[in-house]
Amino acid sequence: MIFRLDPCGITCIVITYLSVIYADYVVIEYMIDPWSGTFISPLVVILFNISLLMLAISHFRAVTGDPGIVPYPTTDISDLTGTNGLLWAPSYRLVPNTDNNGTGSSDELQQVTSADTLSKSNVLLRSHWSVCTRCQMYRPPRSHHCRICKRCIRKMDHHCPWVNNCVGESNQRFFIQFLFYTGLSAAIGLAITLASWATTGVSNTNGPQTRLVHTIILCVECVLYIVFVFAILCDQIGAITSQRTLVEQTKLAANKGDQYDVTPRGSCQLLDDVMGTSQGGTRWAWLCPLGQTNSLINSVQMNNMLNV
Repeated sequence: MIFRLDPCGITCIVITYLSVIYADYVVIEYMIDPWSGTFISPLVVILFNISLLMLAISHFRAVTGDPGIVPYPTTDISDLTGTNGLLWAPSYRLVPNTDNNGTGSSDELQQVTSADTLSKSNVLLRSHWSVCTRCQMYRPPRSHHCRICKRCIRKMDHHCPWVNNCVGESNQRFFIQFLFYTGLSAAIGLAITLASWATTGVSNTNGPQTRLVHTIILCVECVLYIVFVFAILCDQIGAITSQRTLVEQTKLAANKGDQYDVTPRGSCQLLDDVMGTSQGGTRWAWLCPLGQTNSLINSVQMNNMLNV
């Protein structure tokens, strides 16, 4: 478990949960009154709170989960360069994996054969590996340095203050679930509010003026969150299906060159990789934030890769 002591990120987390608590309070205290004494009242409360619970769980996983931090190697970086300036890699490498039909699937970790072994028990580093001058180490393909986290993150998409963490290979799934449940909760809250007013108008046992003020605030909050998360969710889906993270898209826009070759694949296959169902399982699991973190390489394998 990790937690960043970033003032901006902590402020965004506080705003998020204050918004959730306020929305739940207004719905329970003011909006379900028209259905009091009927089965609709508890049904609305349960439905709304289940959505809020899933929002909180996915947010917690995105905040405290490892986004894909590249661990520091014990090997001195000076020992990883040859006389020609090329880097040397340890005895593991990432290679594209293809099935019998030649369709690309997830990259997998393969151990280098003895025929590939060079001096120092290393192999020549593939061109997609790079050196981080800030971390003073070499890093896997598509890894980028975050100036806020001060670490290199595998498949870093961006640093999000709303989760006070980077969005990377291992926690992008939970970030997408957080966006989905935030939008769903806001839509449910807005629907409950409109239905409540359509049923009773301004009449309410808690006072029409107080109810009106809370209604306006809640509606504005719900609309803002729906628009906000919809825009970010579209960016996330676009980044996944194009196989270009937001960081990589920014570099391409700055004419820094396309450093990574990608294998054309279906959108559902790419989403399976991110949502943790590439190795099987129903896609209903995309909605569950209780699974294991998604990573093509676990921490033990990464340490083996970075240390000879």
